[in-house]
Amino acid sequence: DYEVFAEAEPFETGKKSRVLAHFTTLNNFKPLDSAEVTMILMVNGIEIKQTASKALHSGIYEFFFEPKHSGKGNLVAEVLKNGVLVSIPLGDISCCGGHDGVHHHEEKGGVTDGIVFTKEQSWKIDFATQVPTPKKFGAIFKSAAKVSASNTDFSYVCARTSGFVRFVDDEFMAGRVVESQRDVLHISGNGLGAESANVKWISAKANYDVALADYDREKRLAEKNIVSEKRLQEAKALADKAASEWANVNQVMNAQGEVVKCGAGVVQQLFIKNGEFVNAGDRLFSVSKNKRIVLSAFIPLSACDASLVIKQAVVHLVNGRVVTLSNSASTSITVAKQVLNGSNLVPVFIELDADNDFINGSLVDVYLETQGASLALTVPNNAIVEEQGRFYVFQQVNPELFQKVEVVIGVTNGVETEVVSGLDSHQRVVSRGATIVKLASVSNTVDPHAGHVH
Repeated sequence: DYEVFAEAEPFETGKKSRVLAHFTTLNNFKPLDSAEVTMILMVNGIEIKQTASKALHSGIYEFFFEPKHSGKGNLVAEVLKNGVLVSIPLGDISCCGGHDGVHHHEEKGGVTDGIVFTKEQSWKIDFATQVPTPKKFGAIFKSAAKVSASNTDFSYVCARTSGFVRFVDDEFMAGRVVESQRDVLHISGNGLGAESANVKWISAKANYDVALADYDREKRLAEKNIVSEKRLQEAKALADKAASEWANVNQVMNAQGEVVKCGAGVVQQLFIKNGEFVNAGDRLFSVSKNKRIVLSAFIPLSACDASLVIKQAVVHLVNGRVVTLSNSASTSITVAKQVLNGSNLVPVFIELDADNDFINGSLVDVYLETQGASLALTVPNNAIVEEQGRFYVFQQVNPELFQKVEVVIGVTNGVETEVVSGLDSHQRVVSRGATIVKLASVSNTVDPHAGHVH
């Protein structure tokens, strides 16, 4: 799992030749460091081995060989890192017997066209290459989707009494995150008569005090056998009832009126203003627990049938993040069984765990992909660049040389794009950093040594 690009002076018997090898770790396309690298030159069955215990520069290892015999041979690199040895064949080489042979060999090689993008350049950016992926590609529907709270995550808070609303916190507004059981509003019914919260609280408190005093008196009289057991139990029942009513009222009210609390979550909408009068049962505000959200997208009615299954949804958020969703324990994708009122669109609902990047009320782009039947050749969207309505990818000729190849593209699922023609499955292309390679193509002169450490 390494990519090696080696530059070598022509191998000539009796002369020391320098090999400069660039090692890239393929899991992140960054330079190989902290490894022991051994380069093995084999000519006519005779092996010359040299080991570099550390890099000359980050990712670059230097070796010197002085062959004793001419002929055909090969070069092999061995990388030892964290106790794991990996052998990498670098291909065949020719060892020449004299200076004229060297010139003859050089005339046979050489690159005539292409875009040079050195390993040092690729290591500095977000860069990667890969071969196209054959996969089953289904029908794709692109839709705008609205983000909203899940019905199971959403609730209304209503007034229990009539009165005038007073905000406890001036910053209490839609979109505000609130703590669990926090006081947010007071409803005062001063001057509104017996139905006001203030009067209910005072009345419940007085009834409880009287019932408790009566019970205490009856209990003392019963101890002296002055009152019957039945009368004592009746007093106890009245005291218990008054205590229950008082506890219930005192939980949501005080002497100033009703105390409105809000559970933990996000305030979705306010239905009242500070100082406004409300009746018992009126909506005050709505709140979401901010644990589950729903994306509401749409597909054409003509695409719907009994066998339609949405395999995955790819969401493009406004901050550039791309999220791929499919049916799982925490995510469900459901196609509605009726059309949107007054249209030929069928809703598709995607329910998932809340995420800070999904803002309630916002719109996001969604690519809905159905179960695929046909095999297509695909590349990542970032691999494709557009120039004047034509589309191109950058094919890797060798680790530092690329060619711009025109392709005909098909549909995209938001992450990958179908390549209809222009590319074979074995051709490696730039999958990340294609725009930077395009900028490098401004220079048409191919210099294999450009940008290298010497």
